[in-house]
Amino acid sequence: MTAIPVVVISTSGLTRGGIQQIISKSEGRIDISAMFASLSETNTFLSDHPARVLVIDDSLPRGINLTKELKKLTEAHPGLAILMIAGRPTVSLVRLLLGLSARGILHKDDDLDHTLNQAIQLAASGGTTISPRVSQLLEQQPTLPSNVDQRDLDVLQLLTD
Repeated sequence: MTAIPVVVISTSGLTRGGIQQIISKSEGRIDISAMFASLSETNTFLSDHPARVLVIDDSLPRGINLTKELKKLTEAHPGLAILMIAGRPTVSLVRLLLGLSARGILHKDDDLDHTLNQAIQLAASGGTTISPRVSQLLEQQPTLPSNVDQRDLDVLQLLTD
C-alpha cells in the first residue's frame, strides 16, 4: 500500500511538530511531504509536488481570507483533500469549509492521537470526517430570528468565550 502524501500548514512550529508526531504513528501509511507556515509557501510547493491531503491548523495569520485561499488551492490542485483542525470552530466556519468540499473538520480538543490518522485516510479515499465536538456544535445550533444571521451569532459566541 502506497503512503498517503500529506502537507501540513500551521503558523505554529509547535503545532506542526505535534501533527508530525501523531502522523508518524500511522506506521508508514501516511507520509508528510512538507510542512509550512503559510498558504503561499504551500501553493508553491504543490505546483511541483503532488499531495493527496492538506492538513490545515486554523492558526493562520490575521487578514487571510480562508475562503479565497482554499478555493485557489482546490482549483489549482484538483483532488486535494482539505482537513481542518480548528481551535474555536464556529457554525459559519464549519458550513463554509463543508461548502468548499473540505474532507474533515476536527476540533483541537478532540483526541487527535486517535482521530487524525483515520481522518487523513478517510479524506484520501473521498470520505468526510466531522469530529464529535464539531458535530455537537452543529446539532446545538438554535433556529435564528430573521433579524440575526449566523455570523452575528458566531461573533457573540466568540466574545462570550
